[in-house]
Amino acid sequence: MTKESSALANHPFVVVLGALASIATIIGLAIALWPKTPPVPPQPDPEPTQPVPPPTQPGPHPTKTVPVPIPRSFLESVAGEYRLVSWVETPAPVTLGIKVTSGELTLGDTGVASWKLKLRDVGPATTPEPAIQCGGQVAIESRKLEGVPGGDKNKSIDWTGYMVSNSLQVWLTFCGWNVQGQDPFRLSLSGQTLQMKNKKGTFTFKKR
Repeated sequence: MTKESSALANHPFVVVLGALASIATIIGLAIALWPKTPPVPPQPDPEPTQPVPPPTQPGPHPTKTVPVPIPRSFLESVAGEYRLVSWVETPAPVTLGIKVTSGELTLGDTGVASWKLKLRDVGPATTPEPAIQCGGQVAIESRKLEGVPGGDKNKSIDWTGYMVSNSLQVWLTFCGWNVQGQDPFRLSLSGQTLQMKNKKGTFTFKKR
């Protein structure tokens, strides 16, 4: 080696370059010998999570609807078949004096009525027993049973002479009408008992 070559080899710059080259060589060997970590495979995107609904709270127990009964109309209430319990004549200075021994009444749900009464006058009992048959119509507004004159529903049956001579009063008292006017019956129902009342007296009927 010549003096020039030896001087160049010992030059500080050359020494530094040599040292750097040695360091680079060492780093390269270290990287080559370092155990390699296998690459991590890509992970799939996570599925979107569904929101969890809050737990349901037990609600109040459903309230049972109780059906409200529909009130029956007055005509529906009084409709039916009745038997006579009693007839009481209204006290007056002059009374008819005829007794009612038995009777029956039929009231339809349209208000059509018919009734038949067996009578006995002030004299001794007669055979066949006298009777009267009447027909009428209930007025919804007034709740009165109004006698309907004429027709086959109004009949005098086996009347005595006394009844014939007092026929105007007999018809008005028991049927609620005569040729001179009307005296309708006011109706009132209590349970199974029906009352018919006009100026002449009061009938009490019991539903069959």
